[in-house]
Amino acid sequence: EGLTKRQVIFIQEYYKKNPERYKLYKEASGREAYLRNVWGKADKKDAVKFITHMAGDIHQPLHSAENNDRGGNEVQTLLNGRPVKLHIAWDGALLDIALKRFLEKHEQDLRGYAKSLYPERHNEIPKILRQIKEAKEAADSLNPMSHIDAPRESDRRKHEILLQWLPKYADSLHGEYKVEDDWKSGSIENWIGEAHDLARAEVYGKLPGQTGECPVHLAKEVTIGEKYIDSAIPVVNRQLMKAGVRIAQLFNSTLGRCGAGDDSGNG
Repeated sequence: EGLTKRQVIFIQEYYKKNPERYKLYKEASGREAYLRNVWGKADKKDAVKFITHMAGDIHQPLHSAENNDRGGNEVQTLLNGRPVKLHIAWDGALLDIALKRFLEKHEQDLRGYAKSLYPERHNEIPKILRQIKEAKEAADSLNPMSHIDAPRESDRRKHEILLQWLPKYADSLHGEYKVEDDWKSGSIENWIGEAHDLARAEVYGKLPGQTGECPVHLAKEVTIGEKYIDSAIPVVNRQLMKAGVRIAQLFNSTLGRCGAGDDSGNG
């Protein structure tokens, strides 16, 4: 399937460490059997959540690679002056920064062009600007660990604020990046191999002080500055878009077949 030897070796190890994912990634029959089992039940949300989570996860490069550091979980970084594990940075903290930058640009555009572009809605602008300010503050102060742990009440509220802006952020990505045809092709193994290569070249290879791919040794604490962030955010954005395209493919192919021939009125 066009995989390199290095990718094949990693994927074999990946499945050994993640046997449950093997059933859903490697074996189409295992994926379909699982979905058939839950699809006829009253609550179909579990199937959607499970496939979205699992397929989306492999697009985060550090879910598809490691440097003997548990996928970056043993690498401490300072990201914009805040202590964050490298894995957590790529799990959500970099996206928080990207979202804040988007809000800042949206705010500038609104201040600069609102009067001429939206004269009939001029009275609404102060309210929108207040909402943007609230969202920027949420992105700036959100606890990065809340992306993987059950968030405290204060962080839960910040997540809710930021979620309101994600559709606009997604729309902005479609204007900035082109959906490429090859995103829709390839096996799940290809997707894992692709994310694995990104981890080597982008996540590890561009850390301060590194000159190549996947360093053998990292300092106990790595300071991540604007140069790394500027390079990482386009990777994050493209991986988010790829994941969306491919999850849609999985739903269309797998769930479509599972629901075929269901005349019960439940599908």
